Amino acid sequence: MPTRTSINPSVSDLPSRAKANQGGKAASRRTRVRSRNSSEPVELAAVLRGVVSHRSREIANRGTDVRLSAIPPATVFVDAPLLFNVLATLIDWALASARSEIVLLIDVLPTKARLVCQFAYQTPGMLGTDLAAASDPAHLDSRHWRLLQQTAQAMELPVALTVASGKAELSLEFPRTAAAAERRRALRIDESLPAALSSRLVAGNHVLVVAQHHEVRVQVADALSSLGLIVDFGMSVNEAVDFCRDGLPHAIVVESGLCRDRFTELRHDIAAEAPRFVFVEIIEDHRHLAMTGLNHTGMAHVEGDAIATSLPSALLFELARERAASAPTRPAPLSC
Repeated sequence: MPTRTSINPSVSDLPSRAKANQGGKAASRRTRVRSRNSSEPVELAAVLRGVVSHRSREIANRGTDVRLSAIPPATVFVDAPLLFNVLATLIDWALASARSEIVLLIDVLPTKARLVCQFAYQTPGMLGTDLAAASDPAHLDSRHWRLLQQTAQAMELPVALTVASGKAELSLEFPRTAAAAERRRALRIDESLPAALSSRLVAGNHVLVVAQHHEVRVQVADALSSLGLIVDFGMSVNEAVDFCRDGLPHAIVVESGLCRDRFTELRHDIAAEAPRFVFVEIIEDHRHLAMTGLNHTGMAHVEGDAIATSLPSALLFELARERAASAPTRPAPLSC
């Protein structure tokens, strides 16, 4: 089972470590000031791709493959030059330590984003041999690793290293993201309104729920029962299309398993009539939780296991946003 390992320095390496630590502390003092005063929204995926592209010649010369496995959009609040530096240092450390392909991925969570770097520091043929000594976990505790730690600490980015069975996984967390800020703002809006006023804002609005599973329809009905909404249910996208021909609701709540090509066509047709139309997707994968304004699909997302607590707030927020941005007229019937 993977364990988080604390790598202890060897006695013979203490002088060089002391020198490196002095440089690292100086860098930490410089970067700490900048990170406090220069935080700005930065697209993490774009910077990561830029760093890898910038180092492509060195990567090719070393003969080590660097693969970007899953790199979804993620806007984080950091000092942009320091972000480039810490990612470049990460690449330096990984290239010096890896005995295999280096895999980089970004994991987007509701409250933070994580950059993960994975590689093997021992090859299968080295395990249990004298060659393993040259790739001991202590080999990972290099000058680049300490500089990475110092810079990440100055930027207030938690960093963790897990080693097991000759493999290493580094996790660099970004706790300040645009998605998290949007969620906090939505919660503040909801919490600042009395329950009666919250219900009054959406009372009488028409919501179409498209869900193939009975238990999901029941959970949604219970969650929305106190908001004074007019709620209709459909079990398929075809039923939703037929429903929208007679007139658009104010919002559509859809189960993620139905969000395929036919539903995409329906969304495009609706967008032609009502560009700010409200969609809320009920998802099982919490990593993609986001509000509309920060999600490339144009839909708000609610976790399947949090329908009761999250769906009313999400609908209130999205309907209020749509009402503020649009003329107070009901969308016309969909011509399809």
